Amino acid sequence: MNRTFRHRIAPASVVMLAILVGVSMYVLLHRSAASALLGLALAAGMVVVMERLLHTEYRFEGDRIVIDKGRFARPVSIPVNDIIHVRMIDRKWLLVRYVLIVYGAGHETAVQPMNENLFMEEIRKRQKRAGTDQQTDEE
Repeated sequence: MNRTFRHRIAPASVVMLAILVGVSMYVLLHRSAASALLGLALAAGMVVVMERLLHTEYRFEGDRIVIDKGRFARPVSIPVNDIIHVRMIDRKWLLVRYVLIVYGAGHETAVQPMNENLFMEEIRKRQKRAGTDQQTDEE
């Protein structure tokens, strides 16, 4: 059974996008070739950030987690059997909360699903079904 979790948009991401928009508009107001190129580069960066914010999703497909970060990035596929450790990281002073997945030979990835507890529960459930077990911590 496939299951999809949407990406939770953090306040820090929205602030970063607003700063990109502001700087891009400021640079585009100056009338020179260098500022036009810089403004277009910032606008392209803004499109990539917006694409990642809106189209990132985490899919459970059989015994794999597929992390799809939009059209401009290649999807990452992680077998649930390879997951060693899953823990929730909550950094209140940065306004960021994410799930850290440690898998394979020292690989790590951070995901920000809408419902972190349900996401971690789904990982546990799929690992039990596959016959492996992992550690989960909440910080």
